[in-house]
Amino acid sequence: MSEKTKIWPLSILFLLLILFFNFWMWDNNALILGMPINLLYHIGLCVLTTLSMLVIVRLAWPHHLDEEVAE
Repeated sequence: MSEKTKIWPLSILFLLLILFFNFWMWDNNALILGMPINLLYHIGLCVLTTLSMLVIVRLAWPHHLDEEVAE
């Protein structure tokens, strides 16, 4: 596995980890559609994380692990 292949999935996961701690919205009590904006932010973050993991698994999964061993 090349260095570039190792770095980009970890970079995406690290970015999502930083986005999880939304310290810039702690004091925001706004409501959107009757729900707190922080709840909507975390719903969006969950969707983004799910899509990111889908891309990481599809593109960075080591395919040699799925091959059957010829006996």
